[in-house]
Amino acid sequence: MTMLTLVLEALGPARPRWWGDFTPAVRGPIVHASVAPIPVPLPSTIAGALASSLIAANADKPHCSHDSNDPLACQRITLKRQGVTRIRGPILWLQDHYHSDGVPLIPLRDPRLIALDKSCTVYQVEKGSRIGIALSRTSKAVLEGLLYSEELAWAIVDSKGVAHPYRLAVEVEADPGILRKVAALHLGGERQLHQVTVVNEDLVRQALAKTWANAWQTRTNQLLVAIVTPVLLDPKTTKYVDILNPFKTFSEIVKQLLEEIGVKPLAIEPMTRCAIAGLAPGYDMALNLPRPYYPAILPGCIVRIEGSQLNPVTLYEEGLGLYTDLGWGTIAPLPLRFENCIKEA
Repeated sequence: MTMLTLVLEALGPARPRWWGDFTPAVRGPIVHASVAPIPVPLPSTIAGALASSLIAANADKPHCSHDSNDPLACQRITLKRQGVTRIRGPILWLQDHYHSDGVPLIPLRDPRLIALDKSCTVYQVEKGSRIGIALSRTSKAVLEGLLYSEELAWAIVDSKGVAHPYRLAVEVEADPGILRKVAALHLGGERQLHQVTVVNEDLVRQALAKTWANAWQTRTNQLLVAIVTPVLLDPKTTKYVDILNPFKTFSEIVKQLLEEIGVKPLAIEPMTRCAIAGLAPGYDMALNLPRPYYPAILPGCIVRIEGSQLNPVTLYEEGLGLYTDLGWGTIAPLPLRFENCIKEA
């Protein structure tokens, strides 16, 4: 197995959705569909689209039945049968004349994103909206009164107002021959078409290693951890609410997550606003139902960690929380020099 990168470019306005299931034919009279707080698709959207594409290419059938009590485990089984063993991301990916090889954009407080390079340039996703009228699924006639509005992600924009194509990078561990069959992916319920370029390198990992230079393979006592995709938490074993001291509770949660991958932090300090929210990890298109909710740490959260023998490679490869092999809990370990960039952004 090889870790490759899928670079996805939206062919038209992107529609990254998280919650507020967008089904105007059955909800109304006025329905609003909002772009996600961090405007990238959920990992389950990527995993589902990739599984569907590979199943179609191989003239195969889904391996897991939909009566499973764990729909994400079902998605994992289906992908592994198709030869995909791990996914990291998605993360917004910028390519321009300054970054010909591409650079990942780390989410900060919405709508700001920071380029993972020496410049620490701040970007954001330009959003727009449109109004539509729901149609009958059978006759295609207009359904009276069922107006809807939806937000769209148009492009990645820098501080000068220059627009760049909306692209995503997704690292996938698989046989390279398998992924050559994937030329395009339809994401989400709206089946938004994205052109796919398969790169035989782990581009995000290489970008992270470049920021660390020679220290990428060594151990350190301090670093930053940026949450790139939602970290799914186990609702059965973790305490989430402490009204008197919410920051202490959050630090305890992160400490528990780090200890689960063998990291023993001595201090944890949030550098940005860190939010925990209920999140349905995608919509089950076969059952036409949202998947069961999980508590999740949302992207845009960046914490400073102090400890003994912290290894950025281990943190990146392991991720945090549940279902990291499906792209959930993807994190970016950053050197401390990014601390000033984050404060200024």
